[in-house]
Amino acid sequence: MEEQEHYTLAQAARILGVTRRRLLEMLANREIHGEQDPQSSLWKISKDAVHESAPEPVPADRPLTGPEDTAELPPETVQDLIGELDNLQREVGHLKTRLELAQRAQNSAWQEEKELLLGELEQEREAHRRELEHADSTLRAEQNRLLEEQRREQERSDALQEEADRLRGEVDRLREELEVEQSRGSWRRRLFGG
Repeated sequence: MEEQEHYTLAQAARILGVTRRRLLEMLANREIHGEQDPQSSLWKISKDAVHESAPEPVPADRPLTGPEDTAELPPETVQDLIGELDNLQREVGHLKTRLELAQRAQNSAWQEEKELLLGELEQEREAHRRELEHADSTLRAEQNRLLEEQRREQERSDALQEEADRLRGEVDRLREELEVEQSRGSWRRRLFGG
């Protein structure tokens, strides 16, 4: 038979609505036909055998209501189902615990990442603050240097202006003396006929 004409143990158990253990018992008691691979020990159960053994589906408008629905099941099946339910509840409990641990770990990782990023941000802020202080200090020093240079230039300009004023005064005085001398010279020539 081809592989497509068979179910695995898990598939057949799910279709039949029994546990794997119960299905293995059914195979051992020859209640259903299946073959076990001698090398891999995996079961191949004929689809036809599974479909023939499958219980009638419960109508959608008639849900399972309680003990009267399970009264028709053999006690072993009920015990298997109770055991399966207990296992599922334990598994759900383990999964919830793992989920909570994973969430805590993720929250812890996010918290660590957040603290790390905040630390880096604070370091960057401090570095920018120091750079700003350094730039401000450098700017003030340059401003003071320029103001001092401007003051010296103003003093030099004032000194040059004073010198220029003094020289103008000297030129004016010399001009007056020259005019006086020239006017004396013209009187002398007139007087002495020269």
